[in-house]
Amino acid sequence: MDIVTASRLAGQYCWVELQLFELLGSWMHRSTDPELVVALGDRCTRHGEHAEAWRRRIATIPAIDVERAVNAPDSAVASAIARLRQPESADDVVSLAATYDSEVRPAVLAAYRGHRAEVDPLLDGPTARLLDVVIACSEQQLLA
Repeated sequence: MDIVTASRLAGQYCWVELQLFELLGSWMHRSTDPELVVALGDRCTRHGEHAEAWRRRIATIPAIDVERAVNAPDSAVASAIARLRQPESADDVVSLAATYDSEVRPAVLAAYRGHRAEVDPLLDGPTARLLDVVIACSEQQLLA
């Protein structure tokens, strides 16, 4: 994978992680269930950390504008995130968390696994290690 393609993917992953950071953070402040607040807060923090890590994987070369590289992918993940931003029941945090667990998290995980299968750790060790971390985090306990 060339540096421009790798940076484009990193920018899209950064966008996804930022969207999830914002969504879960807003849900955390609306929930009245203490256990869900803790779970949302933990997952929110992880998405924020992953967004920062993906931003650092965008190459800083003249051919790439880092700020423009962070954009929505044309994928099922972006569509699922858009649905979470305009839910039918904006007050039902438990339902939103369940949708995150059943639709968004698996789609993000599938994208990361697919990318990881293509990355040779001898050629791009930092990306391989980051993918291993985000895959492990995505596989952890569900929210709802």
